[in-house]
Amino acid sequence: VRFRSDSISLDEKKLEQEANQFAAWLLMPKNELLNELANKDSISEDEIRDIAKKFNVSFSAMNYRLSDLGYF
Repeated sequence: VRFRSDSISLDEKKLEQEANQFAAWLLMPKNELLNELANKDSISEDEIRDIAKKFNVSFSAMNYRLSDLGYF
């Protein structure tokens, strides 16, 4: 929520981004996520929602993590 605020400093935004990235790594470990995606050339929104449920994260968090891994 603080990241969305216009009143925080650039340092605070950077800290929030780092915290979000750490949480993504912790909740959606790269190897486990890549195993889940093995043998898939593409992935639908429904599949992303299913995988997000498996990892107990939001759809948007899963999209962020997949993008971070260069999946799309």
